[in-house]
Amino acid sequence: MTKAPTDQESDPLAQQIGSELASARREKGLSVSELHRTTGISRTVLQGYEAGRYKPGARELRLLSEALDCSPNRLLFGHDEFRKRTSVDELLGDQNSAIRAARFAIVFQLLTNEEQRAVLSLLSLLVEGRAGGREQLAKQLSVVDAVVANLETRGPAAEEDLLRVAGGDDTLRKLLDPSAIAPPPPEPRKKKRDG
Repeated sequence: MTKAPTDQESDPLAQQIGSELASARREKGLSVSELHRTTGISRTVLQGYEAGRYKPGARELRLLSEALDCSPNRLLFGHDEFRKRTSVDELLGDQNSAIRAARFAIVFQLLTNEEQRAVLSLLSLLVEGRAGGREQLAKQLSVVDAVVANLETRGPAAEEDLLRVAGGDDTLRKLLDPSAIAPPPPEPRKKKRDG
């Protein structure tokens, strides 16, 4: 059991746990005394939990969860799901990987330079192994540089090529394949007939 801060500096987690504990106890139809008999946790401490004066420790959370037939997540976070959908999930959506990547790029631009460096450091650690090492990752990222350079120099024509390539099911592979963004061959000229 951890004592929560004084009333002047109330602990939001202790308040959350207390509120959820009281709600779960009432839903189960138990009094504080009955919960005390089931868990062995004193009535005074249980009342302190519900009032947000104390936070239960791991042992107490397990006992309370078992007695109230709910998960510790419910008491800690207010829901039973193992993982609640986060704002990042909602922000990036469940679209295909190209759309998620584009949305991520926009969100990334909203970060400060320092935050961007921190995110990139974490990402590099995560993806180096999947990409086959630092050199392979650098090679794949150089393709992105080529795409951007192509867009900057060719303008609308390059955008059309990129949109054409981005269609289909295997978008990411196509975007990482440098030959996939090559401009289409010119159409053969029709000969003018003398008439």
